[in-house]
Amino acid sequence: MFFETTRSGMPIRRWVFRGGVFGPVAILLMRVHYRRAMWRLTAGSLCCWLA
Repeated sequence: MFFETTRSGMPIRRWVFRGGVFGPVAILLMRVHYRRAMWRLTAGSLCCWLA
């Protein structure tokens, strides 16, 4: 979990703690969180083309 969080730039303490509590499910949660954060960043720039 530590290596995955450092590679993706996520907060290390929070995700290592969640990994200890939730086990392997925390990796799935982290990837969903990362994808949603990236979507929020890119979706704002895409909307200006539609206006």
